[in-house]
Amino acid sequence: MAAAIAAAADDSIVYKLSALLEEVRPSAAALRAASEAADAVAGLVKRIPTQQATHEAVAGFVRDLGLAGEKLAFTFRPPEVVRVAGSHAAGGAVARPDVSADLLVRLPKECFHEKDFLNHRYHAKRCLYLHVIEKSLRSSPLIQKISWSTFLDEARKPILHVYPAKEIAELPGFYVRIIPTASFLFNVSKMNLSTRNNVRAYTKDGINLPTPKYNCSILEDMFLEENVEFISSSVADWKALQEALVLLKVWAPTSKMWTKGLVIQPTKKRTITKEDMVCFLKTFDVVICDVSGHVNLASRMTKSAFIELQDEAACALNCLDKCKDGGFEELFMTKVDLGAKFDSCLRINLKGNLKITTSSFCLDDLAWRKLEKDVQSLLQQGLTDRTKMIRVLWRSTPSEWNIMDGFSEFGSSPLLVGIMLSSLEKSFRLVDIGPNPENRDEAIKFRKFWGEKAELRRFKDGTIAESTVWESESWEKHTIIKKIADHVLTKHLSLQKEDLIHVVDQLDFCLLVGGQDPVSSSGALFEAFDSLAKKLRLLGDVPLKISTVQPLDPDTRLCFLLSLILWHMKKGLLRGCQILQLLACDH
Repeated sequence: MAAAIAAAADDSIVYKLSALLEEVRPSAAALRAASEAADAVAGLVKRIPTQQATHEAVAGFVRDLGLAGEKLAFTFRPPEVVRVAGSHAAGGAVARPDVSADLLVRLPKECFHEKDFLNHRYHAKRCLYLHVIEKSLRSSPLIQKISWSTFLDEARKPILHVYPAKEIAELPGFYVRIIPTASFLFNVSKMNLSTRNNVRAYTKDGINLPTPKYNCSILEDMFLEENVEFISSSVADWKALQEALVLLKVWAPTSKMWTKGLVIQPTKKRTITKEDMVCFLKTFDVVICDVSGHVNLASRMTKSAFIELQDEAACALNCLDKCKDGGFEELFMTKVDLGAKFDSCLRINLKGNLKITTSSFCLDDLAWRKLEKDVQSLLQQGLTDRTKMIRVLWRSTPSEWNIMDGFSEFGSSPLLVGIMLSSLEKSFRLVDIGPNPENRDEAIKFRKFWGEKAELRRFKDGTIAESTVWESESWEKHTIIKKIADHVLTKHLSLQKEDLIHVVDQLDFCLLVGGQDPVSSSGALFEAFDSLAKKLRLLGDVPLKISTVQPLDPDTRLCFLLSLILWHMKKGLLRGCQILQLLACDH
């Protein structure tokens, strides 16, 4: 019987997955139309005439790269190679609803000097080359609209989104992404990730520091075509992998494992040694070496993002194993946003923050990524073992970007933080114990980090230690995380409390009666109930002995939310939307 049930479940999940694949995959006719549109754009790009390109056209971008006044003009030449890449080239891995085609455009070597890999000159010319393409395509009747975006949210690597004039009914909003590549443009030895400095302004105490993020940014373009070719050849005739990629595209947006690094090495062009991998892991949080062995495909991935990926993967496996129908509904049909996934959420307004406005936008890494890491580090140091996971997420690219504005609008959207608690006992802890004052160096660090919150205390066991105390009533303990986050972020990041919006205590007022928490004053009620229950159990002159007494009143079962809502309604303190929120939470 058990085997029959398992077989039926397997049949059910297979059927549902097949139906899902059929639903999200575009028809052959739609794919042909998309390919024709991409080919048409490619044809237009190939026919752009030779012309002079001057940096005044992208002055804001050049200025924010720190290259104002530099001579960046060059003679534009048509790209050496224009090819469709990505899912459309691989075939069978395209998934709706957001469908686009990648068009790789190889930058001609004649447009660059030998040392243009230094100091963001490559990025400036790359942008200028794209601007010439944009200007030319705008005049074509085949093009409806063109917008600027970024490659994987990296501000210094813009790309073009080109929307064909002829719309595809089955693929609304279809567009072509024009992505420059830099094959054979520079000497790879000049891009060593662990030793080479290619941004001269990136120094410490007058000493040039390695620029691995910057170098990897250029190497990524240099080996993009090679990596695309490997992916296309691997996926083209592998139906199961195509289906897996489509399911991944469906699963990943609904959800918001390796510790030694992962190497993709199909050829013997360059062997990745153990020493190479050690260098990679010292430089980056997460490592996936590409087919060339020079590029870390996960160079932008933070440790917190990787931890979240591991957590999501573990949850997915758990669903596959334990949920009904193999977890189909949970994995592919249920969207889990930040608020549903994490115990506490924080939105931080960093627009105009001094950490960005007083520093260079781009050195080795982008200013936004550095600030993102600072927030992550501060929260981890402040919250310690209270949390299981802290996820910091910042999509810095503006939705509408004018390249002439440079980076002025980047970082205008709020930074989001999701906090997953380790346990209530730890997260509700009132006192954090720091180092012994005899450990002078650690004590100084502790006081420097916590500022006025740090105090020297003697504990019951006689221990004397630096500590921080978070005074809270019993019903306010869920706000301790908020208090800690507010303190460390305002102290170290020049933020105001108005810049920090926590989703944690907005509806607490609804649980108060006369400004007081009824739970905190219910001790007498429970004592009276316990006394009554004890007397009832001791009664001897009843037909049946009373063994257990259970309270039914909402007040004694801590289920008095509805009565509180009614009380607030009578006082006119609750609006309809708030009532619905509370009832939904209660349900």
